[in-house]
Amino acid sequence: MVKSIYLFTVLLMIVTTSPAFSATKYVGIDDKTGGTWEQKYGADGYIFCNTNGPQGTIVDGADAVMKNDVVKLPNYVEKYSLGGGIQGYVWQVNDAKPKILKTPDGVQNSACWFTGKGDFTVDFTLKRTASFTMAIYIDDWENGGRKESLTLKDPKNGDELAKSDDFEQFGVIGRYVSFQVDRSVQLLVHYIPSYANAVVSGVFFHGGGLAVISPESKLAITWAQMKKAE
Repeated sequence: MVKSIYLFTVLLMIVTTSPAFSATKYVGIDDKTGGTWEQKYGADGYIFCNTNGPQGTIVDGADAVMKNDVVKLPNYVEKYSLGGGIQGYVWQVNDAKPKILKTPDGVQNSACWFTGKGDFTVDFTLKRTASFTMAIYIDDWENGGRKESLTLKDPKNGDELAKSDDFEQFGVIGRYVSFQVDRSVQLLVHYIPSYANAVVSGVFFHGGGLAVISPESKLAITWAQMKKAE
């Protein structure tokens, strides 16, 4: 009996520190693909940031920006929401630079989410437990020397789950920053003092649909096995 109580206490302590079970991690970067994403990214879904916004005009506020996003969410993502005083901008439509994302309708559109000289957030809420890759495309359109970093956090308690390197000199070709994700997350786009602001031009999802065992399920399985062994 004492042994059972001890084991249950240990399991409960593990579950209450749930980030230990998280498989969310920073995978790395791709600075070669540029705007030609179709063969490598977005098989499950995508978000093109403020793509339908007016060229050369700042769009203020999450609701206004989201109306301009071009979105196909994966079947495992319920919704996303923007925060942190987010804004949207379109530098140029039908831009022929190789780094400019080509939207599903074939238009090369250089657009982004941003906010002043500060940070902004994007929350991704899952419909169900899943494991997938999320690639965030960043593009310093002017090649002006922007610097930023990307962090994934637990939206419930703010715990850091994964963090990228600090990025600079990503304006020549653009850069995909990939994370392996296994839960609902908040993306923090951090502005590092430099030129202009921090930006994100697209979010791509692929490799999803593999269920993972939640801490609660692990507890149930382990406890059942432990009871059976008594």
